[in-house]
Amino acid sequence: MLGAPGRPLAKELLSTRYRGANSSRVTTAGRRSSQSGLSKSKAARRHRPNTSISWRAFARISYTPSLEDLLTRPETLKGHASRHRAAPAGTTQYSHPVCISQYFDPASIKRPSRHRRGLALKKQTNGWSWIVIEVEFIPIGDKTNTGDAILCHFTEPGTMIDRVVLVDGGFNETATQIAAHVRKYYGKSHIDLMVCTHPDDDHINGLFGVLDELTVGELLIHQPSAHGYTSDDVKSAKVNDLIKLAQSKGTSITTSAFAGAAFFSDAIRVAGPTQDYYKSLLGDQVTEDSLARKAWSVLKASAAALRGALASVGNDPGEGTLTDNGGTTARNNSSVVLDIQVEGYRVLLTGDAGAPALERAANFLEASGRSAIGVPAFIDVPHHGSRHNLTTEIMNRIAGPVVGATGQRTVFVSVGKEADDFPRPEVANAFTRRGYSVCATRGQVIRWQRNANPRPSWTPLTPLTWLDPDQ
Repeated sequence: MLGAPGRPLAKELLSTRYRGANSSRVTTAGRRSSQSGLSKSKAARRHRPNTSISWRAFARISYTPSLEDLLTRPETLKGHASRHRAAPAGTTQYSHPVCISQYFDPASIKRPSRHRRGLALKKQTNGWSWIVIEVEFIPIGDKTNTGDAILCHFTEPGTMIDRVVLVDGGFNETATQIAAHVRKYYGKSHIDLMVCTHPDDDHINGLFGVLDELTVGELLIHQPSAHGYTSDDVKSAKVNDLIKLAQSKGTSITTSAFAGAAFFSDAIRVAGPTQDYYKSLLGDQVTEDSLARKAWSVLKASAAALRGALASVGNDPGEGTLTDNGGTTARNNSSVVLDIQVEGYRVLLTGDAGAPALERAANFLEASGRSAIGVPAFIDVPHHGSRHNLTTEIMNRIAGPVVGATGQRTVFVSVGKEADDFPRPEVANAFTRRGYSVCATRGQVIRWQRNANPRPSWTPLTPLTWLDPDQ
């Protein structure tokens, strides 16, 4: 499900008012039937909401599970529904009009009426489970500047705990927008885990402001000075400043989470870099820094010349051999790569990692079995769609083989509002022909979600079409 703010897109399907956690009988309209002369079946039908879900079983029940039963003993719903005749083929049938907040706090179970926003139920082989996963890109840069600020909101597997993770924070001015978004759409002022993939300004600067505006449980950041590197070539001072600020706010610090580290019941696994690879990249940053500065000035000049040159074409222009054109910097390759898996949905966040780093991450994911469920349903396009980060070989490993423009999966790319030269055509087309819809921020918040609350004022995204690689 893709969306961006705009005109109304959908309405809530379910809305139930609970009188209290111990309430054991409600009708489909959320109140007791006052019509004593009617049978339970007729009374229930009288108040049946206009939805696409079959409510027939509800009228036949003699006991409606309480909210507490549903939260603490989901098997109650499964066993209860099984006592009634099966729904017709091709329909979905519940014996209870369930509406439980995706922002559920176990401490609030005595007052469920405060949490009435819908959360999907999914039937599992071992019972029912509540599943939410959404990834949102906050726009970075007013014009041609680009950066990353990614929010991941999901239900922790096995615990039903609501989690919010921030991956990078864009520039200084991005922090206020991140905080406002978390409060408005997640109903909280707390981030469980904040990740700095690498200390480039367009990824780390906004994290300072986020620490001032929200509480943060844990900060994951790799610290160059812990490995003997203290120069500005590796942004050591800025990293240390962020760590000091986080500590002053009571945030716990994790600096040693390399490939294999896991968070939130293994919903998040660090896929790269390994500690040894990270150390080698620190050394490379020191030796390449002066050359990189010169190369970056040339790159920006080239990008300015290309700006606005992207053009659509009607058909797939063909991939040929996708190369990384000499590769990206050592600091980009030091980016934290995250593999997120929640109830069969898989998300890959890449930072600014290039082909060598992504190849190592793919090796780890395959060796650890994380790739067994298939290619990700969602991928963060590395380095804003730069032509220096991907090759045909690594594309086949992280996104799968060429299957055509099926649009069954999704990639997002964070680009500036007027950065018309990104993503590069050969990169966007490579994802499209592997079955991914390619969507860009360009000044708007964009959202990919499964089973999360609909947002009535948001509109569907329009993916990019085939782009002309010769322009």
